[in-house]
Formats: sequence, structure tokens, C-alpha cells
Amino acid sequence: NRSSFPALESTSVNNRPSSPQQQHPVRFSTSDEMPNDNLTTALDVPLQSPPLQQQDVSIPSPTSANDHLKDEILHSLNDEILSLTSHNQSYEVELQNSKRLHLQYQQQISECDALLRDLRSKESDYLETIIAKDSQIALLRIRLQESDDLCKQKQQLIEQLQVECQRILKDHTDSSG
Repeated sequence: NRSSFPALESTSVNNRPSSPQQQHPVRFSTSDEMPNDNLTTALDVPLQSPPLQQQDVSIPSPTSANDHLKDEILHSLNDEILSLTSHNQSYEVELQNSKRLHLQYQQQISECDALLRDLRSKESDYLETIIAKDSQIALLRIRLQESDDLCKQKQQLIEQLQVECQRILKDHTDSSG
């Protein structure tokens, strides 16, 4: 069953490799490489270490290890700086786009405000015109009522005169007759 996990390797704590390239990382198989029921079996496999032998292992000097660590840190920091610079550039572009949109919206708001002021001014003018027309209509209604009253009076006068005329004609025909 150990042959199905060739990637499961480890180094002993007491027998460290002399350089990072000689280290073998422990890698666990994914579910594609083994079925789920073998998962406990894979975890139960003991980690093997190379037999302890007298090996002529060269121990790196502290300065080269420090240099290597510094190089890794510098590389990591450079990567982070590049990433942050890239993010900064994208944020700058986004900021410029936002500023441009903000200016467009400000201009649209200004245009809408000017249009609104113009419409309110026209509304005020129209309301004043309507009030003036209402006053004129009220005055015309009064004049119309006065004219109607005068017309009714004249109509009554005409009717009275016609009655009087007919009475006079009747009296005249009766006296001449």
C-alpha cells in the first residue's frame, strides 16, 4: 500500500539536508490520486527517514544562510511591491474613472438644476398669468351679469310698451268705431 503513495516522503529532524534543494517536502495525495476509503490508510503510513549513517554532510555557513534568507525576503518584498504597485495603478485608474464620473454627474446635476430653475420660473409666470386671467374672467362675469340684468330690464320695458301700445290701439279703434 506504500507504493501507492510515492510522494509521501520526509526527512528526519536529526538528519537535516545540507541545502534547501535537498529537502523533500511532505505532500499528501489529492482525492483524485486515491479513493476516500484509503485516506485513513494513507495517514497511518509511518514516515520513513533515511538510515542514520556517517555521512559527510557539509553544513552551510551562517553567512550564506543569512544571505539566502535575505535574498528570499528581498524577493518576497519585491513581489509584494510589484503587487502593491499594480494594485495602486488599478486603484488610480479607478479613482480617475470615479472622478470623471463624478464630474459628469455634477454637470448633469447642474444642468438639471438650471432646467428646474427655468421650469419653476416659467411655472411662476404661468401662475401669475392664470391669476390675472382669473381676475379678468371675474370682472367679465360681473359685466356679463350687469348686461344680463340690463337686458332683462329692457325686455320687461319692451313687453310693457307693447302691452301699452296694444291697449292704446284698442282704445283708438274702439273710439273711432
